[in-house]
Amino acid sequence: MFHKLMRLILFVLLLLLLWLMATTITLVAATKGAAPQCIEKERNALLDFKSYIDQDPYDLLFTWAVDEETTRDCCKWGGVTCNSRTGHVTSLDLSSGDLEGRIDIQ
Repeated sequence: MFHKLMRLILFVLLLLLLWLMATTITLVAATKGAAPQCIEKERNALLDFKSYIDQDPYDLLFTWAVDEETTRDCCKWGGVTCNSRTGHVTSLDLSSGDLEGRIDIQ
């Protein structure tokens, strides 16, 4: 009787272990999905803003480009923070750049 109980306990533990492994694999796969890239309209707005900058002495905006595949995602640009789920730009921190320029307000 003792051996049957031990087998049952081991069987239940094995099932629990398999369930935990499957759940972990599913969660890891879900979190490794492609992160959303920035919204094109917002990227274009940032590039428009950059076009008004006359001086960028510390090259703060050097990553703000559209030519290379690695820099198309504005969420990876210096000073830009995006929502990790939606890809929307949530903040800009350009305070250390000593940027100069004139913004045309129309």
